[in-house]
This record gives sequence, C-alpha cells and structure tokens, in this order.
Amino acid sequence: GENNGILKHRLCYIEDWNIDIHSPSTIKKFATGKGNAKKEDMYESFIKETGVNLSDLIEQSVDPKVASPISDIVDAFYIAKLQSTM
Repeated sequence: GENNGILKHRLCYIEDWNIDIHSPSTIKKFATGKGNAKKEDMYESFIKETGVNLSDLIEQSVDPKVASPISDIVDAFYIAKLQSTM
C-alpha cells in the first residue's frame, strides 16, 4: 500500500501525469455485474468471456480459492479492459 501511494504521488503531483484510479468494487462490477464479487466470480467471468482456463495453462489448481498469480492476471485483464472503454 505504501509503495502504491508513493507511486501515485510521484506520477500525479511531481510528474503531473493524469492517471485513472479505479476502486476494486468498480472493477468487480465491470467484470461480473456485482461490486462485491469474490475472486472466484471474477475468474468465472474471465473464463466465460475469454474461453481461457488459466489454471490449466499454468498448472495450478483453483479449488477452493483463486490464488495468485491467476487472480492477479484476471484483475489486470479487467482493469485494462475497463480503461479501454474510457
């Protein structure tokens, strides 16, 4: 969290960049239709949308929870997709 704050401070206030910051609930709602979606819901939406089962590609079991790096990839996918709609 602290590194994230330092990065935002540097980009926005020192370098004068315009960056969009999306809350986790905004990204979840964009991906699943629910702002309080769980990692499993996000992963399920990702598979439905892309047809890609990341757990097979990187040989990681996703039961019972979706863990890193799968959840990180799914989050990054939806952040990029949300950003491209703006």
